[in-house]
Amino acid sequence: MITCKCDYCGTVNEIAPGFVAMSCVKCGAALRENFAYYPVGVPATRGVTIAAAEDWSVTGADLSYWQGDIDWTLFASKVNFAYLRAGYGNDYTDPRLTEYMLGCADHGIPFGLYWYAKPGKDWAKHANSFARYEEMGALPPVLDVEETGGLGKTALDGWLQKLVNRYESVTGRALAIYTSPGFWNTNMPLTNWAKHRKLWVAHWTSASQPVKPNDWRPKNNPDGYPWTFWQWSAGGNKQGAAYGVSSGDIDLNRYNGDREAFKRAFGVYPHDTGGEVPPPPEPPAEYPREFVTVGNYNLRRTPTVSDNKIGVINNGTRLCVEAEYGDWYKVSAWIHKDCEG
Repeated sequence: MITCKCDYCGTVNEIAPGFVAMSCVKCGAALRENFAYYPVGVPATRGVTIAAAEDWSVTGADLSYWQGDIDWTLFASKVNFAYLRAGYGNDYTDPRLTEYMLGCADHGIPFGLYWYAKPGKDWAKHANSFARYEEMGALPPVLDVEETGGLGKTALDGWLQKLVNRYESVTGRALAIYTSPGFWNTNMPLTNWAKHRKLWVAHWTSASQPVKPNDWRPKNNPDGYPWTFWQWSAGGNKQGAAYGVSSGDIDLNRYNGDREAFKRAFGVYPHDTGGEVPPPPEPPAEYPREFVTVGNYNLRRTPTVSDNKIGVINNGTRLCVEAEYGDWYKVSAWIHKDCEG
């Protein structure tokens, strides 16, 4: 076991080596070794606040070798765009890249490519290897930054700048950055170059907006810089089958704008899913109905005691019940009927 400090609350957690998903024992923030995500709210205000639903009209997914075989008809009925891993490190090419590019092209799904960075290795080889695919994909090329390679803040900053500058000088295309606020804020100094590039932010949450890394926030610019893509759901979501991929999980993304904004930004419209994604089922006729609590209840995002507790509803609280599932009522989250869940 190794220790992993939660970027959100500072608690030191024990975690198995490698990319193993777990949650902070104190605040519930999702952790991976060397990669910490923020939870939905801060402990002082998290309470029972539930984010308002957003109408995300342009959504997508990202794919790599780990997604395996794909039912492209089903995948195309779910996504408006896709990001594909071109490779990682100095020169490793994803073995599914050509297959996935052809699948997207055959089904009219605009796509972009990303390269997973391995800091501490040869930044020039990284850039040159990724540059081989400069003409592929309508969406911006992305550098995936989620490892330090053992480099400190100053060294990591310098290594990334050299890679980015080399790629952009060779291809003439601007690189976007994929990262999480937890990783970037912990391992990078405040820079003056990253904020000028498009941001694909990794923040797994049900909140209505992601937390941005400091370089893209007002802390580094009075107006802030918007995110372009948001990976809002990833490891552990068990949505793979619903999207037609062989893996149990799939990374899901949102575009910060509507179809017309997407066309203006990238010169191509997002894929039209044809309205084949069915709406959620209507609740039973007896719902919604009023419910008054008779004890203190733990509030959870899903109907299981193993899910993170996100707040407490006190005795006597008047709620509107929307549905029920086994031993659980659905309000804006899930609470156990016997008050002990």
